[in-house]
Order: sequence, then structure tokens, then C-alpha cells
Amino acid sequence: MTKTRVTNIENDVVTVRSGETTKDIPAHTILWGAGVKASAVSEAISNRTGAELDRAGRVFVNEDLTIPGHPDIFVIGDLANFSHQGDSPVPGVAPAAMQEGVYVAKLIRKRLKGQTLKPFHYIDYGSLAVIGRHQAVVQYKAIRFSGPLAWFSWLFIHIYYM
Repeated sequence: MTKTRVTNIENDVVTVRSGETTKDIPAHTILWGAGVKASAVSEAISNRTGAELDRAGRVFVNEDLTIPGHPDIFVIGDLANFSHQGDSPVPGVAPAAMQEGVYVAKLIRKRLKGQTLKPFHYIDYGSLAVIGRHQAVVQYKAIRFSGPLAWFSWLFIHIYYM
């Protein structure tokens, strides 16, 4: 289905809306897969700086989160493709963006003092995801759990960071 928005997921039912039409789709098993494309800002950055973009539209960045050839332009978060650590880019999730933001702030302060900073290094603190009403999944290294306890963990951590 294209031009259709999922508006609700309940046990055995997915509700979708296309225009003004709402429809319930019975389903025994529900798998969610959504495409992710970077903001149009990445195209503007690319057009103005010549920065390369990946297939998802993210800007390839240097080890210090700058654009190649532009040491004063930083790109962080889900707009950046930081592929200097492992086989795949740093995930476009809030914890990664927060680490990148802290790094860039430190780097700017260091540069103003004529100092340098080691390249950015992402630390994976695990994943939290809401998967339904009062349901979530948690993964931290070898620890994995789901259900209401995971949802409360997600809630606490998100409120803490807000």
C-alpha cells in the first residue's frame, strides 16, 4: 500500500488510513518495516559543498563529523553517515546524535583554544523500542527483554533525558 498511514496497531488488527478512508486489516502476525530517507537538508548540503550522499541521502562525514573539504561544517545525527567504526554507519538514533553533539561541542571549544581532539568514537549503549501499547523491547549487550518492564525502562530513560 502506498500513500497509506498506519494509525494504530492492536492485537491481531492494523488500522490504516488513506486520505479520508480508514480500514482495519486483520493480522495474526504483524511485522513493521518502514523506509527511512534523510531530510532534504542533506541534498542542500551536497549541492552547496559537493559532499557525497549515501543511498539513504545521508552525508558522508570525516572522523571529526565534518564534511570533507569543509572543516567548519559539522553534520550529526540521522543526517550523517559516519562509517569510520566498523562495517556499517553509526545508527541514526537519538543516543548516537547526543554523543555526536557532545563531541562537536567539545571539538569547537578545543579548536577555539588552538587544540585538537581525537576522532569521534560512538559507544553503543543498547537499544530501546516501543512496539505496542505498554510494550517495548530492550537490548543491552547480552541482555534482552520485552513487555511492560521494557516499556517502563523505555519510559524512565526517555523522561530522564528530557
